Amino acid sequence: MDSASTKDDSKLGCRFIDLPVDFDRCWRACNRGNIHLGVVRGELGLSQLVKNTNREFILKVWELDCKDINVCWLVILRWGNRNSMFVAAFHPNNGDLIFLLIDHYIYKYKLANSTCPLLYREI
Repeated sequence: MDSASTKDDSKLGCRFIDLPVDFDRCWRACNRGNIHLGVVRGELGLSQLVKNTNREFILKVWELDCKDINVCWLVILRWGNRNSMFVAAFHPNNGDLIFLLIDHYIYKYKLANSTCPLLYREI
């Protein structure tokens, strides 16, 4: 439900939201992309992980900007890595953090400075 799709604040509306322009459209047909949705401070986040032809994993993360009736996806991360990775979660209160699983370890990726410190390693 989306309060931005109606002028009356007491009503919630509903609308379709197109996927980002650079979203890999092959994800359904060839099972190439891991897709995750999350909510960060009440805003929708989307991530897609695809493997390119160089056998590198490409992680793309978008944030939905819906401050008015014209919505658009803002790219907040495009990162390549040779290791197998998986988006575990968006941080619910901090739009600067996402949690990744890389080779069975949990990392906290900080978008502002592109750092990815290890958060948890099983002993």
